[in-house]
Amino acid sequence: MARYFKQALELKNVSLPKSFVDALKGESQHFDLERFVKAQDSDWGSYVEALAEIKEGHKRGHWIWYIFPQIKGLGHSHNSEFYGISGKDEARSYLEHPVLGARLREITKAFLECGNPSAYNVLGFPDVLKVQSCMTLFDIISPQDIFAEVLDRYYEGNRCEKTVRRLGYRDEKMKNQVLPSKLTITKDYRIVLSDYNNIEVKMEPIVKAIYLLFLKHPEGIAFKCLPDFRKELTKIYSDLRPMGLSEKALQSIEDVTNPLLNSINEKCSRIRAAFIPVVDESLLNDYIITGKSGETKKISLSRDLVIWEK
Repeated sequence: MARYFKQALELKNVSLPKSFVDALKGESQHFDLERFVKAQDSDWGSYVEALAEIKEGHKRGHWIWYIFPQIKGLGHSHNSEFYGISGKDEARSYLEHPVLGARLREITKAFLECGNPSAYNVLGFPDVLKVQSCMTLFDIISPQDIFAEVLDRYYEGNRCEKTVRRLGYRDEKMKNQVLPSKLTITKDYRIVLSDYNNIEVKMEPIVKAIYLLFLKHPEGIAFKCLPDFRKELTKIYSDLRPMGLSEKALQSIEDVTNPLLNSINEKCSRIRAAFIPVVDESLLNDYIITGKSGETKKISLSRDLVIWEK
């Protein structure tokens, strides 16, 4: 039936009811934006409170879902679903809303001007990712707007890949872009890529102990200084092997912390081999131990993405 109405629209001197015309043109779609207005004007997490916290550079309240909304489907909580934006049309309506659009731009501007150079320090985890998703959504709807400034300043220009995929949108900045995953160290010391379907990165105990040692030292460790970390490495290895360390294990620790031997280089090669199958090549060096010969070696992955379960 809709096909015949669309054909009629193309004919001159044919009059159709406005409701039909609006429906066929996609102009009558209604979005319940009032849910955002009600939440922002509530007594339990108002827009005024949110704006004040952002200006102070420290988020404390629980208002992220309806102040910085994301595309629906990124979260599974009630608030994520209820305040999720259904698609480009609703996002555009949100931005054009006289209250919501103005508030979003105002609080985004306050975020840029809060004086804190770290989005993580302002928002905490996981809200730092929610805001990245929000900025990505509205940057797609309104390019060259203030939202791109946030992404460039706080997220090194990186867009939320999940948002991009859901909207089926790519631009030159996003081509071939893969975002890093959080790295979770579980209570039983498994190494898991949380955002990549919880893929486990498997290593033998001595290799894993070395990896965890370097993960605990974001400042890095020079291989020539490894003897100074022998005691700490032994403790980490003991945690991995609660039944006790064999003579062979103790000898492995001795060898890997001896800068005159090649053992540490061999273990670093095994770490690299463990990550190659599970991490995109463009991100590989973020997850492994790297550094120039004779200089401090480190794992460069942002520690904001490293989670130690307790």
